[in-house]
Amino acid sequence: MPIDTDEDNEEIATPAYPTTYKDEVKKLKKIIKEIQKNHDNLLDAAKYNAKESSARIKDLEDKFNKVSNIAEALAFTATGKDPGEIL
Repeated sequence: MPIDTDEDNEEIATPAYPTTYKDEVKKLKKIIKEIQKNHDNLLDAAKYNAKESSARIKDLEDKFNKVSNIAEALAFTATGKDPGEIL
């Protein structure tokens, strides 16, 4: 004897999401555009940061070279010898 489950009397709940694929596709395309826009913004920021970092590194190298030249000049003045000869 089959079990009576009363499945015939149940109501089908309407889904909370769009019923058509077109609506879903539109929504996903909008999300993709937003993600692509965010990606482009992040990429531009990364490029800018790379340029700024390169400029700062170059400035630091220039400062280091100046300090190094001053140190060599002071060593020469103090000893009367080239710093390479001291070592």
